[in-house]
Amino acid sequence: MTLIDDSPASLPVADDELRGFLDDLIGVAVREQLWILYFDDDDVVIPVMTPIDDIPLGDPRRVLRPVSRFIAATATRVGAATVALVWEEPRGDESRPPSSADAAVCAALLDECGVRVRGQFRSTESGVSEVLRV
Repeated sequence: MTLIDDSPASLPVADDELRGFLDDLIGVAVREQLWILYFDDDDVVIPVMTPIDDIPLGDPRRVLRPVSRFIAATATRVGAATVALVWEEPRGDESRPPSSADAAVCAALLDECGVRVRGQFRSTESGVSEVLRV
């Protein structure tokens, strides 16, 4: 007998459903952190979520390079084909990452590491919105 797991966590998340999926999962911001979600070749979320807090402000390339390397190493370990990033900012402060320029730098650094980004999003007190779709 074959069992088919049709729980929401085992179903593919289409690109046009990604923002809603992340809004349901992460929702409104509680504290400053970056969430990384990993997806397999079929766009099914891998049951590993990585939160990173205390990302310092500064030159985006210098600050995000080690974060990108960490994400790439984790993606390799869990067998992820793609990742989605959610920048949680409870105050909605636009001076904090991700500006669209910071998001583009992060996507470029991840691309250099061989990681494909499905999209980057911001979680504020209003919920999740899209910052950059790659």
